[in-house]
Amino acid sequence: MFETPVYVRRTSIGGRLTGAHVRSDGSGSASAGEGSGRVLFLFGAWRIPGDAFSLEATIAVGADGAASGPIWWRAERTPGLSGIEEVRGRVSVGSVHLDGVKTARGLACDRYRITLMGDDRSGAFDGISWTFGSWQGRMEGKYEFWRRSDG
Repeated sequence: MFETPVYVRRTSIGGRLTGAHVRSDGSGSASAGEGSGRVLFLFGAWRIPGDAFSLEATIAVGADGAASGPIWWRAERTPGLSGIEEVRGRVSVGSVHLDGVKTARGLACDRYRITLMGDDRSGAFDGISWTFGSWQGRMEGKYEFWRRSDG
């Protein structure tokens, strides 16, 4: 029995994000999350001069806009470097503000300011990150919101 949300990592198939957010209902079967919360899925790339990573994120968003979840990182130029960064923050209309709170070895906690360019369901995103003492990180990709009952 899971007491906390269980996230299924999403992958891109033909440009569409796939996967789901589920929570155990105590009987061992998966059920939708509670309340009016949503899940924000991000799929894209992050770059700074001399380095690049692909990213996939699964961010739980509460009815009040509070957000938290993992970002999966995979280095494009350093074979084998990958890991998870746990982030927390807020999601509001058209914007996402996240702060890294914990990372895997070899990664750094960053701060992210993301602009969503689409509707309340899906679209493109771009953003910046506070990395190594400045806002030099750049990110872009696609996003989707799912209600926790979507599947």
